[in-house]
Amino acid sequence: MTRSRVHKMLRNPYYIGLVTYDGVQYPGRHEALISMSTFEAVQEVLDQRSIGNEKPVSRTHYLKGVVACGLCGSRLGISINRGNGGTYAYFFCLGRHGHAKNGCPLPYVPVHEVEAEVEKMWRAFQPPADHLNQVEVEVLALIELVRTQQERVVAAQRVRLQRVEAEERKLLAAYYAEAVSVSLLKDEQDRLRKTRTAAQDQIDRLTLELDATRAGLDAALSLLRRCSDAYVISNDQTRRALCFAFFERIFVGPDGITGANAREPFAQLANRGLPDEVRSFRQKAVIDQVAADAQDDRSGRPEMGSPASLVSDADWNRGPFPGPGSNLSPLVGVAGFEPTTSASRTQRSTKLSHTP
Repeated sequence: MTRSRVHKMLRNPYYIGLVTYDGVQYPGRHEALISMSTFEAVQEVLDQRSIGNEKPVSRTHYLKGVVACGLCGSRLGISINRGNGGTYAYFFCLGRHGHAKNGCPLPYVPVHEVEAEVEKMWRAFQPPADHLNQVEVEVLALIELVRTQQERVVAAQRVRLQRVEAEERKLLAAYYAEAVSVSLLKDEQDRLRKTRTAAQDQIDRLTLELDATRAGLDAALSLLRRCSDAYVISNDQTRRALCFAFFERIFVGPDGITGANAREPFAQLANRGLPDEVRSFRQKAVIDQVAADAQDDRSGRPEMGSPASLVSDADWNRGPFPGPGSNLSPLVGVAGFEPTTSASRTQRSTKLSHTP
């Protein structure tokens, strides 16, 4: 049996009593061969190896796939050597010893030394409690500000839906009175359907967006508050999951860890300047809101919740914090422990210095 076939078998939900038809899973008539917990445990192992692009070979390690060379940026491989009555494991630069050699001077680094240095890195990365408390206060205040503004947009879209329904009734009445043709009726129904769909989509998105962001913030802060201790006491599998959740790459040099690419939103939440940035943005947003409301009053704008007076979708997606890469949207995925990727090494390598 080939390795790929074994992989497909391990991924197949048939063995937990499910059948798949046209991309949808249904309960099968057959009895499950393994428990759901066993199946999920297997999927977690496969997913973690897939994240690190690691082949299922015997020479594996929980840091393999996340550690990289601090001199040339190449990934690190692992070598098991025997001699002097013992077995010794080393990380080595694939840029020096791999297929695409680049002459990197990084020497072989004992695995146990890298493990110890990574533990030190986690202690340095974990922000102090007072910083995280300030982040929570400021970001929650910002979320509530955006929630207030979005409630106005939702109200405006509900009015829009009511107008669409009124137009539909008038259109049908005109058609029954033979005042409009069938072709015009179809065109207008298509237009109103698109308008209704757009309005309802915006209502649904705004209703769920901030709740998901709040849940993501709670999850991210909870992880950050105990990430160092959790890493130290965890088994190898959990350590691997934590490393890949928090970091894209951890760079190893001749004298230890030289830097790391932290993933969002953890890099952003660990930024010591974040509370002040959020506070300044929120204060400016309030001032802009007051000015926009005053402009609405002067212009006599009839429709409530004008987009000009709100934090727009573009502003939300670009991020409420000054500077490149600032964004609340990565928080949405953290509740499911699925942080998004971050920016380049040059932008994130200094994010590791979060010492008290």
